[in-house]
Amino acid sequence: MPVRWPDAPLTHQLASGAIPCQLLDTLHPSVLAMYKVNTQANTEYEMVNNWKVFQTALEKLRLPKVRRGLKEQPSRRAPPRPSPAAHPRRR
Repeated sequence: MPVRWPDAPLTHQLASGAIPCQLLDTLHPSVLAMYKVNTQANTEYEMVNNWKVFQTALEKLRLPKVRRGLKEQPSRRAPPRPSPAAHPRRR
C-alpha cells in the first residue's frame, strides 16, 4: 500500500504552529490564548508568533523546552579527573 502524504494546506498549518496550538488548547483549555494564534499565517513572522504562543503555553504547564539537536544537549558525563602523576602534591 503506498504512503499517502498529508495535503499541502494541512502541512502548511502544521508548520505555522496553528494545529499544535489547537491541540494544546483542546487538552488544556485555560493555558493557551487562542485569540493570539493566527490560523491563516502565511509569513514567517506570523508563524514565529504562533510558535511563541505555543512555547509560552508549554512554559505555563512547566514543560521543559524541546531541544532541536543532539549537539545542543549538555554532556551528562563528569569531566575526567587528572591522573595523580600529572599533578604532584605540594608540601
